Amino acid sequence: MAPLVAWLASPEAGEVSGQLIQVWGKQIRVFAPPVAVFAVENEREWCVEDLQKHLGKFFEGKKPIDDSFALPMA
Repeated sequence: MAPLVAWLASPEAGEVSGQLIQVWGKQIRVFAPPVAVFAVENEREWCVEDLQKHLGKFFEGKKPIDDSFALPMA
């Protein structure tokens, strides 16, 4: 992971922006942009309590991994 972070911080990665990159052992994958399924705007800067107020409702009742953005491992 550290070499990828160093590369992303370098001038060589100047054209990389907004990408979803998965590092899995010796494999790296670049994914197409994900699609937004929820959006909310807060009246002030975000704090933990406001995040819970808005995101907590969205994730309430969901099952981790089953109801998330799963990345294929093969």
